[in-house]
Amino acid sequence: MLKKVALISSFCDTPKKLEVLEKNIRIVKSHNIDVVVISPFYLDEQIVSLCDYFFITKDNMVLDWPEKSMYHWRIFSSETKKYKLSRTYPDYGFAGLHQVKQLSDISLNLGYEQFFHMIYDLKIDENVISGFYSDKTNSVYPSKRGTTIWAVGLHYMIFDKENLQNFISKITKESYLSFKGADAFVWLHNHERILNYTIEEIPVEDEIYYYEEYDFFNFSPIHGLKFFVEKNDETLEPIKLLFYDNFRTEKLSIEIQGEEKEYEINDLDIIDLGFNKFSPKKVIIKYRDEIYDITKMVENVKHNTLEKI
Repeated sequence: MLKKVALISSFCDTPKKLEVLEKNIRIVKSHNIDVVVISPFYLDEQIVSLCDYFFITKDNMVLDWPEKSMYHWRIFSSETKKYKLSRTYPDYGFAGLHQVKQLSDISLNLGYEQFFHMIYDLKIDENVISGFYSDKTNSVYPSKRGTTIWAVGLHYMIFDKENLQNFISKITKESYLSFKGADAFVWLHNHERILNYTIEEIPVEDEIYYYEEYDFFNFSPIHGLKFFVEKNDETLEPIKLLFYDNFRTEKLSIEIQGEEKEYEINDLDIIDLGFNKFSPKKVIIKYRDEIYDITKMVENVKHNTLEKI
């Protein structure tokens, strides 16, 4: 009988994520498969004690602008105004691939013969379980979320020792960055011919979607008052706030480095803060008797653009 192991990538920083991880470890163990979990921080003893091996890594290889980032855009319009907003946000693709490489490097030396690479929130259904009892040696499963299906994904992959060694030899930062505008799924799909893996027919699903119902363009800490931060890292024009989805006139004041000015804000109004990233200033919004210091948030924005169309 093959000595089998599930290699579980994780970034479980919420109770819900921890709950799903623990449930999945217990399911895997119920099928007499060992479990190796990797995490960039320590997890609860209750979870660690379920693992055959648990490893903490100090690194978390998340890429961001200007090296590599994800991109999202949307058009906002009213009767008199129309703008295209775009923003960058961190690319977690290589962080996921790097965890796969780390898990594999460790586990290849532990005497296992069949390896099930999984992300912590994989839905373990009959399709997944049938893989546990298969003799697959080089398989990658499609990923599905709602009605969207990706040809391949990182949520479930099955390898023998030789194919796993070959797979992880291709995981380098240089290789990942060479695919412009691509994510981890695209990187993986582009290696199909190189790695000669089988793409399984039935897709797998995840339980947690980080960006579900997430508004990519709202940087406001103020409930009921949305605004976008334009911070164009290429033109270096002054930073601006664009207020949107505001269906009535709102009064507020903005204090910049101690100088305060009052505004009446309507939908798609823009306020120019008068400085760029090379001359950062303290920014405070006063709204309905509440004070909001947005200085740090503005500083942390990488590259957002605003275009009148």
